[in-house]
Amino acid sequence: MRSFPLYAAGQLPQGDTLLRTIRRQRPAPSTNNDNQLPDNLKQTDRGENFVLHEDEKSIIFTTATNLSVLKTCKHWFVDGTFKVCPEDFYQMFTLHGLYKSQVIPLVYGLLVGKKTTDYDH
Repeated sequence: MRSFPLYAAGQLPQGDTLLRTIRRQRPAPSTNNDNQLPDNLKQTDRGENFVLHEDEKSIIFTTATNLSVLKTCKHWFVDGTFKVCPEDFYQMFTLHGLYKSQVIPLVYGLLVGKKTTDYDH
């Protein structure tokens, strides 16, 4: 947007409207009939395993590298959201670590519900 002429900025939709449009257009990744991820989503582009845990209630994503970084972080932050999940899930959470003065996401999770038992793993 920075390359747009200033006079055109008033004719563009609001930023939040643009984000909603983008989210509507991108298909959310989905699981198969057994609530299992396709194999192409189980590894990073660098070939590291990306799925730490997978069962009928949750999937937890991270790599061995991310866990090593997380171990060195003195401060951890957790965030959860219900709005940006694949349709087979109810909640997405992220675990961030403060690493070299940057807060970075290191672990991601998808949960099918919000009951206390859904968090017991």
